[in-house]
Amino acid sequence: MNHLRRVDPAMAGVISAVGPCRFEASTHLSHFESVARSIIYQQLSGKAAGTIHGRFEALFGAARPSATALAAVNDELLRSAGISRQKMGYLRDLAARAAAGDLPIDSLHEFGDDEIIGHLTSVKGVGRWTAQMFLMFRLGRPDVLPELDLGIRKAIQRAYRLRKLPDSARVHTIGAKWLRTARSPHGICGDRSMATRRDQGSEMRVAITGASGFVGTSLVGELARAGHAVLTVGRARRSGPQPDIKWDAATTLDAAALEGVDAVVHLAGESIAQRWTDEARRAIRDSRVQGTSLLARTLASLDRKPPVLVSMSAIGIYGDRGDEILDESAALGDGFLADVGRAWEGAADPARAAGIRVVHPRLGIVLSPDGGALEKLLPIFSLGVGGKIGSGRQWMSWISRTDVVRALAFMLSEASLEGAVNLVAPAPVTNADFTEVLGRVLRRPTFAPVPAFAIKLLYGAMGEATVIEGQRVLPTGLQQAGYTFAHPDLDAALRAEGVGRG
Repeated sequence: MNHLRRVDPAMAGVISAVGPCRFEASTHLSHFESVARSIIYQQLSGKAAGTIHGRFEALFGAARPSATALAAVNDELLRSAGISRQKMGYLRDLAARAAAGDLPIDSLHEFGDDEIIGHLTSVKGVGRWTAQMFLMFRLGRPDVLPELDLGIRKAIQRAYRLRKLPDSARVHTIGAKWLRTARSPHGICGDRSMATRRDQGSEMRVAITGASGFVGTSLVGELARAGHAVLTVGRARRSGPQPDIKWDAATTLDAAALEGVDAVVHLAGESIAQRWTDEARRAIRDSRVQGTSLLARTLASLDRKPPVLVSMSAIGIYGDRGDEILDESAALGDGFLADVGRAWEGAADPARAAGIRVVHPRLGIVLSPDGGALEKLLPIFSLGVGGKIGSGRQWMSWISRTDVVRALAFMLSEASLEGAVNLVAPAPVTNADFTEVLGRVLRRPTFAPVPAFAIKLLYGAMGEATVIEGQRVLPTGLQQAGYTFAHPDLDAALRAEGVGRG
């Protein structure tokens, strides 16, 4: 409470008004019982859910509900307790996965937050929010921020006097300061994290450009959760929170403020999701090349240089390659994005020459309802008018936002990673397969294909390069370095990121 009062005046006002929070984990239920209870309580009033849950428990007599015990209870008895057929299917799937060992239900407390979310959201009917409630109220982890929770979003809107309901990215940005001094063994940096490069318990200072983007906000929050100090690097703003280190990507960067930082993550760059006019092409290229060049030259000039620079790149550097399987050894391609990628990665050479370990994560399609391609697809697919694009045979090399953030942290600590590293999940899919899975997760039909000419007409060269063309990319470097994906499966990744919830 004292930390929240100190770092956030808005939270100080809330605490003064309502008093301190007494947070206690529930210990009377097993992990299995807790998840089953969450399923039963979905979309019901507390009173009705409590009655049904009581009847459910009574079915087991003196015994307690378990995967084995539930398998012995027939559907008629479950229906007599008031459990719907849909929830019955969810409970059966939970029991089957637990019994088969696919879901390590009894040892979930031994995993990190994102691993637990990945495990639980593989169960039918269990979404990201339900998994986060399990983390908070069953395992007693108070440093979880349920960014999709409507109650939390409304509370933040009220406490901060916002004109509109904050999206999850804004929730993460606001919540980052709450976690800035937290020390959690369960954050995304829990396993082979940056902490392994320092004495145990010491914090690192990480400078991040592009910290206000939908990937950057998540990275800031999760690094802070792991106990690391984050310095945001960006342009001065007319109002609102100011970056810790001010820069203009073309000309100005405060070198003194970067002295002694332990790592730099460079995410900033003009969005490619716009029509590629001549002006837009210049902005896309210059924001990446000039910004990276300035940053690399500045880091190289420091007396106390950071050991590592993670400077973003993208799989567009491979060009349109059809069915060819591409790992980090593949030749680079042709086209605007490939040309930008070459210059973008090359701009970091001064840092490399100065002895800094430079990593170029070649980012694929990030799955998040808060940004990128998926944000634009969801309204269309949710209405039941989505479909494959063009032939549907083009490859989509995707990755969950959770894995993007975890992998970026992994790159900071894993000394074997240097140069190009494909930042994609290990199971790329064709556009037709992606369409089928997204429709299934949303429970919507996908019978409305979009012809390629329509994409070209609407979006021009940008649409052709990013939607009609594709790359079949594998994360060979990450896997060889020992990184374990939280979401290697597309269906589970979409659900874990909150798609199809409710």
